[in-house]
Amino acid sequence: MADGEEKSRFIERIIEAQEDERRRISRELHDEIGQGLTSLLFGLRSLETSLEGNPTALRLTDDLHSVASSVLEEVGRLARGLRPTALDDLGLHSALERYVADFSSTHRISTDLQVAGITGDRRLPASTEITLYRVVQEGLTNIAKHARAGNACVVLEHRGDHVRLVVEDNGRGMARAGRESTGRPGLGLLGVRERVGLLNGSLTIESSDQSGTSLFVTIPTDNTIQRFAVDYRGRAIVLPSGSYTIGRSSACDIALDGSQASRRHARITVSDRSATIEDMGSTNGVYLNGTRITAPEQLRDGDRVVVGGEELGVSESTRPPGNRRASKTVETDPSPDRREDPDSELPTAQRDALAIVGRMADDLLDSGMGQDAEHVLSGHLEAIREGAATGSLSPDLAMRAAQYALKLASATGKRRWLDFVKAMYQAAHINVPKDVAEDISELELRPP
Repeated sequence: MADGEEKSRFIERIIEAQEDERRRISRELHDEIGQGLTSLLFGLRSLETSLEGNPTALRLTDDLHSVASSVLEEVGRLARGLRPTALDDLGLHSALERYVADFSSTHRISTDLQVAGITGDRRLPASTEITLYRVVQEGLTNIAKHARAGNACVVLEHRGDHVRLVVEDNGRGMARAGRESTGRPGLGLLGVRERVGLLNGSLTIESSDQSGTSLFVTIPTDNTIQRFAVDYRGRAIVLPSGSYTIGRSSACDIALDGSQASRRHARITVSDRSATIEDMGSTNGVYLNGTRITAPEQLRDGDRVVVGGEELGVSESTRPPGNRRASKTVETDPSPDRREDPDSELPTAQRDALAIVGRMADDLLDSGMGQDAEHVLSGHLEAIREGAATGSLSPDLAMRAAQYALKLASATGKRRWLDFVKAMYQAAHINVPKDVAEDISELELRPP
């Protein structure tokens, strides 16, 4: 057996043994110490009835009752931290809800949890669930100990063949925390990184003194899925699961260059196994292999689609888990020159976080839930605006943020998002394109 395989199996056995030991200690804390403390509390209350007329003894008994209650609460918290019963019984989503609520209350750090694609009925493999739980646990613990943050955010999404996790804060960054702390922040993340690696996943950390720390994890799941893509003017646009609008407007996921296309002309909906296209009430219609469609039609490998005079080719292939996929905000295949640059294949954690919450927001917008989409996106967009103020904003991230802000402006009618779009173009030193300017003008004329 190769040394690498021996090491991986050895680490895996250690992690399994650790989790079994955590489960045993958690159970003993709950069953033995917890029940003993509960009995003590009942005994103290019974004792109080026999001490009536003795104020000093009553006060002492009441103080002992308060101490025992606090210890019981702390024992429960420790037991849940070691091995939360909600994780085994109800799944990752419920366990994280309880943990994040407990964390926010204990440390007085406002923490937002956003989860998509994971429910009690649709659970991940047990090894993946416990690894993601430990990542959140370690990430939030580091925030409480070192970040001096006022806000934190946990985003978890299962889509297609990957589950993605982001833990962010608005604190002082890991470098500054390391300079000012006598502790050793980050050592716990070494163990987390090994856990993630055992599942063929990746962990990326991005931190700065101005914008806090972002922890980004991707873990492949066990599903084999269909990969769909469209070819437009020589660009291969990969489409993960989700809904994609096609049209002349820059707010569309696939923006067309042709003047015959409507602003929002068509929609492609992609699942793990199939893809369909539908006309969104356009003037010129949508043609599939030369025939105008009148209802949603399934797409297959080799299909030719014409939208507003613009042709798109469809391709699909079966992909095993673990291969790289594009994000919901459409990415095109890199040119040969770009493939030679390894850094070009590694998006920043902030951009990946925006892509994840952007997909959630797209689903909400497609369902007519503009206010909910705004709630999901606003915190991340404001963090990007703050980055623009410090000059640490990439043009690519600015354009992605502007695209989402334009969608929010259209859905909510709020002028602040139009101002945001203009600010992003100004920060990126890019002139506002004609179609974007037309969209802005049209929305500014719309009654509030």
